[in-house]
Amino acid sequence: MSAPKKYIPTRATEQARAILYTQPTNPKPAIAQVIYAPNHTTPLYPVSIFLAGSICQDKAPQWQLSAIAHLAHLPITIYNPRVSDWDPNLRQDAGEKRFKDQVLWELKNLQACDVIMMYLAPDEEGQAMDAPISLMEFGRFANDKRLIVGCPERFNRRGNVDITGKFYGTRVVDDFHTLVRETTRKLEVAIAIAKESAKAAKHCRR
Repeated sequence: MSAPKKYIPTRATEQARAILYTQPTNPKPAIAQVIYAPNHTTPLYPVSIFLAGSICQDKAPQWQLSAIAHLAHLPITIYNPRVSDWDPNLRQDAGEKRFKDQVLWELKNLQACDVIMMYLAPDEEGQAMDAPISLMEFGRFANDKRLIVGCPERFNRRGNVDITGKFYGTRVVDDFHTLVRETTRKLEVAIAIAKESAKAAKHCRR
């Protein structure tokens, strides 16, 4: 079997990506911890987030980097499953160690994190972003209040995501920047709760 043809975005697509996935205009000092798959680094903070969503064998835009830039000012641990040197030809089989380690890392940290931010990248010129693994994860966590989803109209399974989201009461927003804004609010609530819990635990130990 021949290797899959590498997807190379057109100039117009690259320009559209630059508009969609902008960096913060006035960034605050970065304090967040970022853990990349398949590392098992000990989290520095009590609140964590998993960046679920489109990778599509590295055809999807690098939206995770923009998300990290927008969230970096928060005292959180960010789990990023996107691997810079991932081999798209890797055998997707439980007997393939690197593949198995990646899947187990994702499952473990999806289960353990406080917030799941899922972004389903829209189709691009000549390239459908099918994201089957992300849709599987969406089905798994659709009834989980930790999940917030960004799903633009041009995502090819938008209808399924809309209907499922409404059925389970999952928050689904239309664009990346709304997703970032609402995820930030969700994290700020989680951080405040964690601080109060730590304060109460400290008081109990006195």
